[in-house]
Amino acid sequence: MKDAIVKYLQEMYKPKTQFEQEKVEYNHINILAEYILYNMIFATNELMFDEVKTAVILDIFWRLLEFDPEDGEEGTKDANSKPERR
Repeated sequence: MKDAIVKYLQEMYKPKTQFEQEKVEYNHINILAEYILYNMIFATNELMFDEVKTAVILDIFWRLLEFDPEDGEEGTKDANSKPERR
């Protein structure tokens, strides 16, 4: 199961061309795959959720990561600044 998740994440975050740098390193993909797998096991075994509820909870846990490799360094340069009020 973990291998399938790793393959999916590698496909999702692979560079668009061979000249681009990798968006996510293999070690990070491996950690993300374990995160997804353990959350899936928790939802099915501990919470006794069916497949649909498990998919919803996995989506919620994924969104909690606030992980977007597309942002790159743009999101980190103003991380300490406060948002402007209008």
